[in-house]
Amino acid sequence: MLDSALSVARTCRESLASLTDGSRSRAAQLEDPPSRGKYFSVLEIADHVVPDPFAVLRTYASRRRTLQTYDVPGAGDPRSLVMEEITRTRVISSRISVREANWFLKRAIDAPWDHVPHDADLREADPAERGGLYDGIETLYRHFRADSPRGIAGAKVSKVLHLKRPAVYPILDSHLLKTYAVPARREGRAHPTRGSRHLYWAAIREDLIHNSAALATVRQQLSQDTDPNVQECAKLTDLRLMDICTW
Repeated sequence: MLDSALSVARTCRESLASLTDGSRSRAAQLEDPPSRGKYFSVLEIADHVVPDPFAVLRTYASRRRTLQTYDVPGAGDPRSLVMEEITRTRVISSRISVREANWFLKRAIDAPWDHVPHDADLREADPAERGGLYDGIETLYRHFRADSPRGIAGAKVSKVLHLKRPAVYPILDSHLLKTYAVPARREGRAHPTRGSRHLYWAAIREDLIHNSAALATVRQQLSQDTDPNVQECAKLTDLRLMDICTW
């Protein structure tokens, strides 16, 4: 009887060891897939998982024209807007005409640029805080959005403002609005005093905060890639990296 009991115990230990090894093996595959090298992370964007953000960003970098035209030149003078910057937005389908570009330039002359510091980050913009960065972001945005001529809506304004404050203004095109509709509505309910049913900046801010560590991992992987264009992607803001991965 004792021999039988020992035999059962050995069998149980072997089964447990087998399950544990199998779990460790699967975890290792998740943490370090051979095709992705040493670093591997996932992003959670608008309640959805992006399983391989590095692959998404590497594909984006391979389209050199968009990266080199829209992203790489940078923000320029933080207190002004020039025609060259507006022209850059056309590579991401802003469709800003010459007439509209001239309106942007005129409007930019007395824009409240100082309400949003050039090195500000959307993560710092708490919608629950009155008189803080979130209010500044709204003020600058509304300066361009208010009384804008027909044909200039939120998408065009955000594509211009993202160039000037790339860590603050997400590109609110139709795709992003649809993707973030539910989270933005959730943030609207959480902050009713903001007076909007959908708070897209607040929803994206929550994802930025949640994904901070994962974005740092992806950035390190980008910086160590052998392709110079992929290395350039590592210099983009977390907001821009996440925006690219939303697609």
